[in-house]
Amino acid sequence: MKLSTSLVAVKKITATSSRLDFESEQIERLAEQILRAEGIISPLIVRRTSLQSYEIVSGYFEYHAAVRAREIDPRKGEMIAVYIIEPDDERMSEAITEQIKLLHRSGELDNIYSPIPSTDILTPAINSQELNQDLKIIKDLERQFTSVEKALMNELSNQSLNMQRLEIKLDSLTNSLVSLLDNKVEEYLNKLNNLSLVDIPKAATSQPTKVKSTKKQAKVNESDYVLNDLNNLAFDELFQKMLRLGYAESNAVIITNDIIQKRSLYTFTSISDVRKHVKGFNKPKKIDDLCNLWK
Repeated sequence: MKLSTSLVAVKKITATSSRLDFESEQIERLAEQILRAEGIISPLIVRRTSLQSYEIVSGYFEYHAAVRAREIDPRKGEMIAVYIIEPDDERMSEAITEQIKLLHRSGELDNIYSPIPSTDILTPAINSQELNQDLKIIKDLERQFTSVEKALMNELSNQSLNMQRLEIKLDSLTNSLVSLLDNKVEEYLNKLNNLSLVDIPKAATSQPTKVKSTKKQAKVNESDYVLNDLNNLAFDELFQKMLRLGYAESNAVIITNDIIQKRSLYTFTSISDVRKHVKGFNKPKKIDDLCNLWK
C-alpha cells in the first residue's frame, strides 16, 4: 500500500500530550499560518483506533497548533492532513515507525517524544514555557527582595539619623539643665551670703528688744546687697549691671574687668571703697539711686 496523506477532522484525533508542553506563542503562530495557508506542510502521523477516531503517533506540536487553528476559525481549521497507520497493515506500520525513529535521531522532528514502542530511549524536550514562567517568578521574587532590602536599609538609615538627632538634643538639654542648676545654686548662695550680712538682734533674757526699722537701715541693707554682688558676681552679670547703671558698653567692659581684678586682691567693704579703687565707678552718685538701678 502506497503512503499517502488523508484529510481527517481535527476533532477526531486525540493525543497523550498537553498543549502546555509547548510555548503558547509558538502554537499561536503556527495556528495562524495553518489558517493562512489553509493547510499544514508537515502532515501528522496518526494511528487509527476505530472507524472514525485516530491517535497521534508523531507531530504533537503540529496537532496542538491545528486544534488552536480550529478554535480560531472552525471552518478553515476543520480538517488536517495526516498519514494514517492502519492496524492491519504491519508492513506500512513498521516502515513509518522506522522513519520516525530515524528522523528523531537526526533531529528533524521537534516533538517532545513519540509513543511508538521502541528499544531506543527518547529524551523528552525541556518545557520552555514552564521554564520561562519559573524564571519570571524568580525574577519577580528577586525584584521584591531587592525592594524590601532597600526599604529596610532606608529605614535603618532614618532610624540611625533620628537617634543621632535625639542624642544631640539630649546633650543640649542636659547642658541647659546643668547651666540652669548652676545659676540657681549660685543665686541661692548669694542670698545666703546676703542674709549673713544682716545683723540679727540677740534675744534678751527678760523681754525681747524690739528692733525699729529705719530708712537708714534699709539703705545700709540694700547697699550690702550691691556690695555682695560686686564681690561675687561673674563677668556677664556684672557687665549687665553696669549697663543698667547707665554706662556705655565699652566703659562697662573696662569697669567690670577692673572690679574683678581689684576684688581678687581684696574684698570691697563699702560702696565708697569700690568707688575709691575702681576707676570710673561713679554712677549714680547717691546710694539709693544705685540700689534702685541695681535690682
